[in-house]
Amino acid sequence: MVVGVIVGIDVGKARIGVARCDPDGIMAVPVATVRVDQWGSHVDEVAELIEAARAAHVVIGMPRRLSGQLGEAATMALDFARELAAVTHADITMVDERMTSVSAHRDLRSAGLSSRHHRAVVDQQAAVIMVEHTLDTVRRTGSLPGTALSEWSDTSQEEAR
Repeated sequence: MVVGVIVGIDVGKARIGVARCDPDGIMAVPVATVRVDQWGSHVDEVAELIEAARAAHVVIGMPRRLSGQLGEAATMALDFARELAAVTHADITMVDERMTSVSAHRDLRSAGLSSRHHRAVVDQQAAVIMVEHTLDTVRRTGSLPGTALSEWSDTSQEEAR
């Protein structure tokens, strides 16, 4: 059985959404939107959020195409996950995140937020959806969904390119 804080990360080209659950795994909440920069300080900023949450597990969205194939966005997520693994202690798992952004936009519209205000929080909401999915899977199966980062070989990364 998985225990402890789970942090969810939605990696994008411009922004990274971060969410987490409480230590009892009851509820997911948004944490921050981190701007991606060319110097890589976004990796350190996300690592600091993980450390501050005392996270035991990190789930990072693996943005597969609707066909299930890996593409450029998947390569970016894997690269980010590997950089993050070098600076944090938490276990990292890659989870399928198809449609989380679509669901996040739908949730924000349902909450009454105008679409022009979505950009600031949609990545956080997508991360919340990932954490909620992870918590549901853990409750049902006793284990995390997805594939541990350590199981993604360089061959897998080449397939994503």
